[in-house]
Amino acid sequence: MKYIKAFDTLRAFAVTFVIINHSFPNTPFIHKIAFGEIGVFFFFVLSGFLITTILLNEKEQTYSTKRKIGIFYIRRALRIFPAYYLFLYINFLFQQPDLIKHTTYFLTYTQSFLFFKTASYAGALSPTWTLAVEEQFYLLWPFIILFTPKMQLQKIIIGCILFSPLFRICVAVIGRLIGQNTSLSLALMPSNMLCLCSGALLAYTVFYDKETFLYRILSKKIFILSIIIYLAIPFFITKNLWMSIVRQTFMSIISLYIILTIVKGKSKYIHFLHNKITVYLGKISYGMYLYHTVAIPIISNILLKLLNIHIGLGNSDLHDFFLTFSTSVIVASASWFLFEKPINMFKRKFSY
Repeated sequence: MKYIKAFDTLRAFAVTFVIINHSFPNTPFIHKIAFGEIGVFFFFVLSGFLITTILLNEKEQTYSTKRKIGIFYIRRALRIFPAYYLFLYINFLFQQPDLIKHTTYFLTYTQSFLFFKTASYAGALSPTWTLAVEEQFYLLWPFIILFTPKMQLQKIIIGCILFSPLFRICVAVIGRLIGQNTSLSLALMPSNMLCLCSGALLAYTVFYDKETFLYRILSKKIFILSIIIYLAIPFFITKNLWMSIVRQTFMSIISLYIILTIVKGKSKYIHFLHNKITVYLGKISYGMYLYHTVAIPIISNILLKLLNIHIGLGNSDLHDFFLTFSTSVIVASASWFLFEKPINMFKRKFSY
């Protein structure tokens, strides 16, 4: 799939929403609207769209399916593994207790099960649950896309979307029966297939049939109505599980409309999404998302050793946000240019 600058700008907004969510723990409005979930759910929808588009394009090629899957996994590994394992190494140097105690979970992208089982995120390692979800999705999705007949594929994708909320409801019911805390069922991969497969459904629609119901449903009126409903959810739904499922649903609709508008290229705001600063932030957004929980300790340690200057959190939420954001940009940029980008160059040897 060709590179679309606007998607990087949207990634920049999404990661900013996540950092805002973590920087304003005492601001009810931020958590009532769930800024963090907005960013994460959008990432999932966009990821489902892009990955499925790549796989659908591969599905049409004539070379062997084994080679298609091999190239897909190698390219994903080259993009995702370097920053992730560097992040784990940094946390190991900081003696992060959850990493020391549960190393295998984090090395194998299975920490989502750990978070669910313990009903607790692991401090600085908490952002990694979404990476575990995506990696588990990547293990499954190429086989579904490449081996399912074209005529059945849309039904499978829709089935996965419908299965996702049912899975969460079943987990909650079973958890209540056996006395298991299921408050972090969102950390499990099937719980997020609603978003991931919504993106996949849009990819199928764009790739195969531009006249299907999805094109007709995703109107500006539906988009605006979905935003209004999303903002109103906390005032009408109090149960966390139902609130989260409804949020996923309407955030998926909002994300699909935005992505489709960009793909069509008909929005008058497209030029705004090509801003060099936001496009750059989108390019390093993966690193910003990973490192924002450890960026301040990294920079603080460097400044302390070189200039005997100490920086830290605690002055105010706004101060914490700007400090976290700026240090995340610095650390993510260093990671990108010194570590990730050189490794990413090897993707040329494994072109689709």
